[in-house]
Amino acid sequence: MSRASVRALAMANTLLSLAASFVFSIAVTRKLPFIYLGLLNIYAGAISISTVATSIVSFMSPRLSARDGGLAAGLVMSSLIIGLVGSAIAAAFMFGIRWRVTEYFGIITALAVVSATLTSIGYAFGGALTVFNRSRLMYSSIITSAVKLASVYYIYLERWSFESVLIANFVILMSGAVYSALAAAGLLRPGELRKSFKEIMAGAWVALVGYASGNVRSLDSFMIAGFGGVEDNAAWQVLGVAGGIYSFRGQLMSITYGEMLQGMSSERRAYYDLLLMLFFTASASLLMIFFEPEVMAFLRPTDPYLIGLMWIPFTIWASSNVFSTFNRYLATVMQGAERRDLKGNLTARTYVGSLVLYANLAELILTVSYIALIPVLVLSLERLSVYFYVLDGVILAGAVATAIAVAAQIISFPQAKKYLDPGALMVDFLAPLIVSSAVLYLARPELESMFPPTVSALLGLIRLAILGIITALIYLAASVAISSNSRKIASAVINRAIKRAKALL
Repeated sequence: MSRASVRALAMANTLLSLAASFVFSIAVTRKLPFIYLGLLNIYAGAISISTVATSIVSFMSPRLSARDGGLAAGLVMSSLIIGLVGSAIAAAFMFGIRWRVTEYFGIITALAVVSATLTSIGYAFGGALTVFNRSRLMYSSIITSAVKLASVYYIYLERWSFESVLIANFVILMSGAVYSALAAAGLLRPGELRKSFKEIMAGAWVALVGYASGNVRSLDSFMIAGFGGVEDNAAWQVLGVAGGIYSFRGQLMSITYGEMLQGMSSERRAYYDLLLMLFFTASASLLMIFFEPEVMAFLRPTDPYLIGLMWIPFTIWASSNVFSTFNRYLATVMQGAERRDLKGNLTARTYVGSLVLYANLAELILTVSYIALIPVLVLSLERLSVYFYVLDGVILAGAVATAIAVAAQIISFPQAKKYLDPGALMVDFLAPLIVSSAVLYLARPELESMFPPTVSALLGLIRLAILGIITALIYLAASVAISSNSRKIASAVINRAIKRAKALL
C-alpha cells in the first residue's frame, strides 16, 4: 500500500475511532454511577503503571525489527517475560490502593494483571508492523474500534453493570493485540531468547528513562485521590473518556516513525504529518472548548450541575493537547532520525549521546516536572477557592510540564527547526487557529440555540457529530484560505478520494 493510501486509511480510521469513542461513552460515562467512574480510572491507572516494564518492549521492538529485517522469535519470548514483570507491578499498584477499591479489588486486579502480560506480547508484534506493514497496523486499530462498538451491546445485555464495563475494556484492549500477533506472524524469524533479551536489556535503561517514566505519571490517580477523593477521580475519568477523541495521534505517529526507521520519510513529509495531526487536534480541542455544555450533557446527563463547572478543566485540558501533540511529534522524529542502533549489535553504551536518549530524557523531565508541579498548583488553586481545584491543578501541571519538555527537545535537537518550521507554523497552524476560534466565538450562540444540550443519547450523539463537523469545516476553511501547505494537503486528499471513487466505479 502506498504512503498516501496508508495515510488515507489512517484518516478513515481516525473517523471510526472518534465514532467508537463517542458511542462507547454512552455505555460508560452516561450510565455508570459517578463513583464507578473513579474505580474505572484506578483500573486504567493499574494498566498504565504496568507499562513501566512493558514499555521497554514497545520501545525496542520496532528498532530491533528494523535492524533484523523481521521479528525475532527471541524478542517475542522476551516480551512474555517482561510482561510478567509488568503484571507484578500492576498487582502491587492495586494492593497499594486497595482501600479505595473495596469489593471490586479482585476483578480489577485480575484483569489488570492479565492485560499487562498480553499487552507486552502485543507490543512485540505491533512494533514489527510499525516498520514493515503499517496498513495492517491501521487495521489493528480499526478492529479495536469495531470491538469497542460491539461491546456496547454486551454492556446493554448486562444491564450496564460495572463488571461488564471492566470486561469490555479488557476485551477492547486485547483485540488489537491479538490481531497484531496474527497479522505479524509472517514476519517471525529465528532468534535466540538469550541474545534478544540481552539486547533488550541493553536498551532498557533508555526506555526506563522515557517510556516507562512517562507511565509513572499514572501516579496522578494517587495524588488526585489524596488531595481530593473518588469524585475527583471520576471527573478525571470523564476527561479520560473524552480524550479518546485524540487517539488518532498515535496512528499517524506510528506511520511517521515506521517510515523514518526505513529511511522513507523526508523532513517535508514529516512536517505534513504534523499538520495532519494538528488539524485533528485543533478541531477536537475547539469542539471541547466552545461546546462544553453539549459535551458534558452527553457524557454525564445525570449530573447537569457539572455543566459550566467543567468548562475551565476542559479548556486547560484541550489546550494542553496541542502541546502534547508537539511533544509526541518531536519525540517521534528524534528517535526516527537516529540510526546508530540499526547498524550492529546493541550494548548499554549504544544510546549514550544519541537523539533517542535525548528524546527520552525529555519525557523524564516532563514526568518529574508534572509530579512536582501537581501539589504546588493544586494547593495554590485551593486557596483561590476554585471548585475543581484538584482537577485544574493536575491538568495545568501537565500543560506546563509538557511545554518544558518541548523546550528541552528543541534545545537537544538542532534539526528540530527543519521538522517544525516555526515560521511556516505561524501561517499553517496559529493563524487558522486564531481565525477559526474567532468565528466559533461569534457563531457559538446561534449554534447552541440550534443544537442545545439534551439528555437523549442518540440525539446528543447526532448533535455532537454535527457540531464536530461544523467545527472541523470552519478550521479547514481557515487553513485552506490562509495556508498554501494546507491547500496542498487538502488537494492531495481530494485527488486520492477521487481516484479511489473512480477505481470502485
